[in-house]
Amino acid sequence: AVIVLGGDSLEINDVVEVARHNATVRLDDTARERIRSGRETLERAVERGDIIYGVTTGAGAHKRIHVDLE
Repeated sequence: AVIVLGGDSLEINDVVEVARHNATVRLDDTARERIRSGRETLERAVERGDIIYGVTTGAGAHKRIHVDLE
C-alpha cells in the first residue's frame, strides 16, 4: 500500500498501515510546497539573526546555549 500525505488527509488506518504493514509513504505536491515554503521562512529568520528555540539555540535545559550555524 502507498499512503499519500497531503497535509490534512491522514487517518488512523493510514498510520496503522505504515506502522504495522510497512506501507510506503509519499508526499503530494501540496505538502511538498508547504514544506518548501516553511523552510524558506525559517532560513530567512535564521539569516536575520532571529533567536529560534531548537534551531539557533539548544533545547530543554540547553535553551540558552547558542548553536553555531556551521
